[in-house]
Amino acid sequence: VVFGGHPSFLNDVWELAYTGPPQWNPLLPGGTPPEPRWGHCAVYDPPRDRMIVFGGFDGSGVNRNDAWALQFTPSLQWVPLTPTGTPPAGRRDATPVYDSVRDRLLLFGGYGADFLNDVWELSLGGVPQWTRLLPTGGPPEKRNQITAVYEPMMDRMVVFGGWDNALLPDTWFLGF
Repeated sequence: VVFGGHPSFLNDVWELAYTGPPQWNPLLPGGTPPEPRWGHCAVYDPPRDRMIVFGGFDGSGVNRNDAWALQFTPSLQWVPLTPTGTPPAGRRDATPVYDSVRDRLLLFGGYGADFLNDVWELSLGGVPQWTRLLPTGGPPEKRNQITAVYEPMMDRMVVFGGWDNALLPDTWFLGF
C-alpha cells in the first residue's frame, strides 16, 4: 500500500495486489485524507492493522509534522492522529521504523530548514505521544533519504546511508 507522492502533490492510495499477476489498484478510503504531499514517511502498525503516515512537503511549500493513520480494518478509513507531547519539527524524507518490542514508531533525520539527525518516538498503544530521544554517543551527521530497519533480536535501529548534498555510505546502530 502506498500513499501520495510525486510527480505532483498527491494524496491517493494504491495497493499492489498479488492475486494473479501483480497489479496496482487504486483504493478509496473513507474519511478526510491528509493534504497532498511528497517526501512523507510511513510504517505499518501490525497490532492495530493500520499504516501510520508522518510529515512530508505539501503544495504550499510547508514541511509538515502531522501524523495520520490509514485504518485497514474494519473498513478502509483515514483517521488524523492527535498525539500528546511536542511533535518533531516539520520535515520531509525522514526515515521511520516500527519498533515491535516497544510498540512505537521511531523517526530519524530528514530535511526541514536544513538536514536533520534527531531521533523521535511516537508511542502507538493507547493515546499516541511524541517524545524526543537523546541517544548517548556521537550521532550520525545530519541527513535525509536514509535506509533503516528495526532489528528486534538486537533491539536496535540500523541506519544506512542517506544524503547531505553528497551520498553517505556509512552504517549506524541505535541500541535501546
